[in-house]
Amino acid sequence: MALLAVGLSACRPGPLWGIVPSRTPLRELTQLKAVVVCVSCSLEQARAAYPTMDNLYELRGVQGQLVLRVDWVNDTERWRQVAFGRRLSVRADARVFQQLTAEEHRLQEILICGLLSPERTLDIASATVLD
Repeated sequence: MALLAVGLSACRPGPLWGIVPSRTPLRELTQLKAVVVCVSCSLEQARAAYPTMDNLYELRGVQGQLVLRVDWVNDTERWRQVAFGRRLSVRADARVFQQLTAEEHRLQEILICGLLSPERTLDIASATVLD
């Protein structure tokens, strides 16, 4: 799905919103623009393959793992506080995770919307390829 204008309206609730544990302290919606660098790889492997790339983050979940190059976050200070180790747990609906890991979306800019908990878990509600 292509998107012409990026804004809060681009981040719409997905199926995951209803299953986030109620005791999880959450802040506002987290939006980030990122590029999937590699799938089924570690942060170390991505750094070795792309030594000049900055802002790499590893996301791991039950569906697999991937490394993102994060180019923009709507709350940079909070992102730095929570994602300081550059490794996050991730939860996402199977369809959303497939969008992130699809070969045709590799190295394309993606708008990711979700909830970031202080426990370093990113619950992704949507992932939209940007044109």
